[in-house]
Amino acid sequence: MLWGRQTATRRDDFESFYRFEADRLHRALAVTLGDPQLAREAADEAMARIYANWGRGP
Repeated sequence: MLWGRQTATRRDDFESFYRFEADRLHRALAVTLGDPQLAREAADEAMARIYANWGRGP
């Protein structure tokens, strides 16, 4: 069940990254955009795109 372990590790790694970076990204976008709700949407979209490519390499 190697594939299952890789998927779990990928998810766990991303969850750690998300917990560490999501708030900081949201705050930076809120300051830049001047709209906290738009910043939350932009941060969520960015994180979704990062996750879609997580583990694919540079």
